[in-house]
Order: sequence, then C-alpha cells, then structure tokens
Amino acid sequence: MNDKRGVSTFLGAIILVLVVVSVGAFISVFLRGMTEESVDKIGGETVKLECGTEVVLKPMVINDVYDVCKDTNTIKTTLINRGSRNIVDMFFQVIGNDDIYTNSSTGYALTSGQSDIFNFTYSTAGLNGVRQVQIIPMIRSADGTTYNCIDRAYSADITQIEDC
Repeated sequence: MNDKRGVSTFLGAIILVLVVVSVGAFISVFLRGMTEESVDKIGGETVKLECGTEVVLKPMVINDVYDVCKDTNTIKTTLINRGSRNIVDMFFQVIGNDDIYTNSSTGYALTSGQSDIFNFTYSTAGLNGVRQVQIIPMIRSADGTTYNCIDRAYSADITQIEDC
C-alpha cells in the first residue's frame, strides 16, 4: 500500500500563492492607511514647502533702493510677485513698542510675475511708536484654505523706510 501523506506539489503551489497575495494585500491596505494619515498630519508642512519654494514677494528696486516709503499712518510700496504661485491676499503688521497693529486681510492680491503699487494704512493707537513693518503673502491651497507664508514676509525696520 502506498501511504503517502502530505500535500501535492500543485496544491502546495496554490496555497503558497494565496498566502503571498493575502500578505501583500494586508501590507498594501496598512501602508495606504498610514500614508493618508501622514498626509493629513503634515498638510501644514506641505504648505510651508510651497511657501518656501513658490512664493517670492519683494518691493521693487529702483536705482538700487527699495521702493518703500512712509507717510502719516501709511506705508507706500511697489511690490512684485517673483514666485510661481499667485498671492491671493496680504497680511499686514506694524510692530510698535507696546502693541502690534494687524490687518489680517488687506484684499491686495498679486498674480505670478505681476507688480503693483500698494498703500497700507494703519492706526498708531497703543503702539507707542513704530519699530517694524511686515507684509506677509497669503496663498490658497487646492482645497480652498488660505495660508500665511510668514517665512516669505517682507520685513523692514521703520528706520530703513524713507519718508514719502
């Protein structure tokens, strides 16, 4: 009598393929879940990367001097968007000795490559003198969320800004 016990070669190959496919499917589902979760968690980091590489807001330089001047409660400047992203708005801050004036939405926008003249007005109430001015570009992500590109801001000490 032939007492062969075990699995035939053909049946063994089929079982091996099924095990490999099921392990691969498990790993694929696991990694996909981890990737989506990671993208959600680092969404802000993605915007920082876009701000750092695609946003360049600078005052126009005329005769080797930045085209920025100050008048009573107003900063006048010609800005140019040298980046590849459209700037959808600008965040404007005036830093005083005792307080900070903030205009979180000026309504000013610049498409890529465009330049324009802007007048940023502010209130000196409570500032006790002006020390610094910041113009922070804002971009919009694919989902419609607007982000401040703080690292790409134009900042100037008030002593560096000439009178108009």
